[in-house]
Amino acid sequence: MSEHGDVHVSPNSTYFGVFFALCVLTVVTAWVAFYDFGPFNDLVALGIAFTKASLVVLFFMHVKYSGRLVKLIVIASLVWLGIMFGLTIIDYVSREAVTPDPAVVPSPYETFEPKSLSGDGDHGGDAAH
Repeated sequence: MSEHGDVHVSPNSTYFGVFFALCVLTVVTAWVAFYDFGPFNDLVALGIAFTKASLVVLFFMHVKYSGRLVKLIVIASLVWLGIMFGLTIIDYVSREAVTPDPAVVPSPYETFEPKSLSGDGDHGGDAAH
């Protein structure tokens, strides 16, 4: 046993395999972006992103070979992230739809006429008369 505890050294083939898997998943991400999965678009994108993030955390951050405390902290942080997302989603879906008042919100087809900064109107900001 070394002074740093049990040290796990992964072979280079593991890192190259994970790198290849991340590259393939990146291509899959770009490929599925061109297809419409209906209501499952976000679910497919999040599934691929979660898989890629899991590979990075497990292998490149060495969580797979870490002790129980590190794994507990990673799981606790994921639970906390889930709580934050859940509260945000609950807040979002519980709000009423707001329809803009047409008297307050200008039409995008109206022309914009900037006002004079000097307040005179005719002089266009000239201080000399």
